[in-house]
Amino acid sequence: MASIATASSFVGAAIPLSVAVLFPRLVFLPLVAANLTLMGVGLTLGLWVQGARWKWALGLMGIGDVLALLGYKVGLS
Repeated sequence: MASIATASSFVGAAIPLSVAVLFPRLVFLPLVAANLTLMGVGLTLGLWVQGARWKWALGLMGIGDVLALLGYKVGLS
């Protein structure tokens, strides 16, 4: 189970970074890719815990957007 978590964490982080490298002029595209990735994680997690899948997805996407905005304000981007 730990190897699945490690692999999914790596892939989840690599998707937005890969999009940012492949399309450097489209600054909004990595955020879209991160949101789609978080949506997939939220839907899957909601399914596993037998909860409200869309609440999980929207919650993770919202937290991701808040952290992205915080990173932008702090100057990490």
